[in-house]
Amino acid sequence: LGNPTKHLKSLLSHFSRAKDAGIRPDDYLEFAESKLADLDTSQGDDDATLEIARLSELAKAYHTYQEIILENDSLDFGDLILFSLKLLQDRPAGLKEVQQRYKFILVDEFQDTNPIQLAIHSRWPIINPNCLLTVVGDEDQSMYRFRGSDISCFTSLPDIFKVENLSYDKKFLEINYRSTPEIVDFSQAFRFATDMHTFGKQAFGHVKRISAPSSKKSGNKVRAIVGSKQAISAFVAKEIASSTKLEENAILMFSTKQSNESLPQILTNELEKLSLKVHNPTAKMAWQ
Repeated sequence: LGNPTKHLKSLLSHFSRAKDAGIRPDDYLEFAESKLADLDTSQGDDDATLEIARLSELAKAYHTYQEIILENDSLDFGDLILFSLKLLQDRPAGLKEVQQRYKFILVDEFQDTNPIQLAIHSRWPIINPNCLLTVVGDEDQSMYRFRGSDISCFTSLPDIFKVENLSYDKKFLEINYRSTPEIVDFSQAFRFATDMHTFGKQAFGHVKRISAPSSKKSGNKVRAIVGSKQAISAFVAKEIASSTKLEENAILMFSTKQSNESLPQILTNELEKLSLKVHNPTAKMAWQ
């Protein structure tokens, strides 16, 4: 027999992403029904028929999920934001209260917002012409796409303000107080060598040039290690093994996904070959 709960996590994630995009269950169901109607009036192939059937099933599941939530007088996280936008759009009394209450809005890490958050934040100056909206973001630090964030929500702000005829100003913060000059200079060299700097220029008409303050003390030289996963892992393991204070070593990785061919696993194997104990704070198994 199949496991009826096997796909629940994936379904919940899918519903959450839909809410991040401002797609309500009724919208999803209406879209699926329109696709089904189009299929009925055309010569659809088997692949198209299966895809639309899958879409229809997802839409019904999403609709049922939302009904269950509301029947139990509950909201999930996506609902908190989705219903907030709905209140601003559909409730004049609530809109008036918000107009009077909030005059200064500051949103940090705006590069990690999603469409539904953008829909709310971009309305503040429209809702209240006297409201001052400030957003802070860095197009180089957008890393939560897997959670529904969309970098275009940040880069499209100038276009939104132009369409709404709202005045705005841009300030570029280009002093890095956190890192040593060596780290800052290396990151800048890497950005320009890989053409990462062109993205910010396209979005904001400005080439970002980060520098460390002149008062910042120098640090260790930054090295770039190039090679296969195996070669890099072996090199790092030997470097750590030669350290006099093993407890002061830490490895930061963008991904800790464990598989036989993944860099985290290969690196773990190389470290253990040298009798070094590895602690992965994201590990879910007790023995890890």
